[in-house]
Amino acid sequence: MEVFQNSLAVLRSVTQAVVVEAIAGLYRTRKSFLHKLEAVKEEFCQRNKEASEQRCRTVLQELWRDVELRLQRGDYVARGGAQLFKDDLNRVLEEYKQRHDKGVRAEAVLKEFLREHEGLAQVLKATEVQLELAERQQEAAAAEAEAARKAAEAWKEEQKRSMEEYERQLQQRMKEEQRTWLEEQQRVLEHHRKEYKALLQEGFRREAAAMGLQILVLMRAFVCTVL
Repeated sequence: MEVFQNSLAVLRSVTQAVVVEAIAGLYRTRKSFLHKLEAVKEEFCQRNKEASEQRCRTVLQELWRDVELRLQRGDYVARGGAQLFKDDLNRVLEEYKQRHDKGVRAEAVLKEFLREHEGLAQVLKATEVQLELAERQQEAAAAEAEAARKAAEAWKEEQKRSMEEYERQLQQRMKEEQRTWLEEQQRVLEHHRKEYKALLQEGFRREAAAMGLQILVLMRAFVCTVL
């Protein structure tokens, strides 16, 4: 009886060891399976992310093509160019959001894209400000030059009018002086004629002849002045 009980105890200990070992083996198998499953899951997620990122970049590159062409043509380097670029960028973003099957990296790729082109928007805005400043300076310079041209023309016109007025007044003064001189010569000539007649009547022929010569000289000078 005692031998039987001892054998039963040994059997129980062996059975427990086998069970424990079996359970441990099942646990290790399950753990290995879960580890492999997690690895497969991570690989799938990584591939899914890469595929999503590639898809998103392709979509953005396609939508950005027209903007790139306008950049090469210099369409944005002009007054209103910064706003035009902003409108085109908003159009790209709107069309990007409407595209399907972009995957889990859609927002992340978009944020990276906007960060890459943020400096471009700032450069275009600064360029537009410089262009507007240059245009205002050119307009101011043109206005100043036009004002100077008009002032010069006005000065020339005023000089012309002043010269014409001076010549008119000079001619008028000369005519008045000439008329005064002629009137004076006429009075002198008339006086000499009277003296000439008086000398003849009194018999002073020599003196009358001399007076006649003076009268001829005065008459010639009078005729030359009138002509």
